[in-house]
Amino acid sequence: MRAHSASVLAYAYNRGASRSEAEDVVSEVFLVCWRRLDIVKDPAALWILEVARKVCANQRRSWDRRGALKTRLDCEPEVPEVVSPDVV
Repeated sequence: MRAHSASVLAYAYNRGASRSEAEDVVSEVFLVCWRRLDIVKDPAALWILEVARKVCANQRRSWDRRGALKTRLDCEPEVPEVVSPDVV
């Protein structure tokens, strides 16, 4: 399966991932493969790229959620700081 890591890395790059994000995709894909080694279909390259497609889709949804949250937080009004009165 290690022979396919370059293909997975290239696949992630082609989907807009940065270097570190693409490396995360490779790690996650091969973690899935390791966990599901008993069901890896032949040819393995096609099965591995299908797993990569799903991992990239999950990553894209995560980016979208993060971006939506950032936009929502940027639109929130600032909460004034509460200052307690001096107690004498």
